[in-house]
Amino acid sequence: MGVRTRVPTHPLLARPTRIGLAVGAAGLVLCLAAACSADAVGVRRAGEPDSNGVMSSAMGDMRRAEPMFVGLMSICVAGPDDGKVTEVRAVDAADVTVTSFSVVPGAADDAAGRGSLTRSGYDVSQHAVRSRCGSTGLDGVSTLLVELEREVDQSRTLQGFEVDWEAGSSSGTFSYLYQVSICAPKDDACATAP
Repeated sequence: MGVRTRVPTHPLLARPTRIGLAVGAAGLVLCLAAACSADAVGVRRAGEPDSNGVMSSAMGDMRRAEPMFVGLMSICVAGPDDGKVTEVRAVDAADVTVTSFSVVPGAADDAAGRGSLTRSGYDVSQHAVRSRCGSTGLDGVSTLLVELEREVDQSRTLQGFEVDWEAGSSSGTFSYLYQVSICAPKDDACATAP
């Protein structure tokens, strides 16, 4: 079972549209990059999803403590100083741990996958955000990648993330609703849930 990413459709439509991982990741980056705010100083999400829905991903057939990662969101920094993501925490995530994270410039080619960020070629010591909010194209975004592990044998779903940041003398936290299901082997209900 591979990765399944759901991108919410227009709020007037009843069902979410399921699309491929690469298309979902590219759409998320483009949608988020378009609304990047340059008003406040600090690290920010690079816009808002064009929907009232919640982004979600599921990874099926995952063993206990087997790492996986998701391209969580596009981020940028507003103001004169570069930014840095200092911590990422899972919200409402019983038995799921954020084990590492990385910030990569532009759009990440691999939005999600099995295994660790390090084994997938990402530098988990890279936490700097240099992409400027308000820049055009992909120069205005970086991608925050997050590695997760489930600590129990049963499937688990987390509801979102909190991201701590610093930029110059400023610091803060922002939240992001992004449902991630880490499905146990043979849990077909988890892996196919809408």
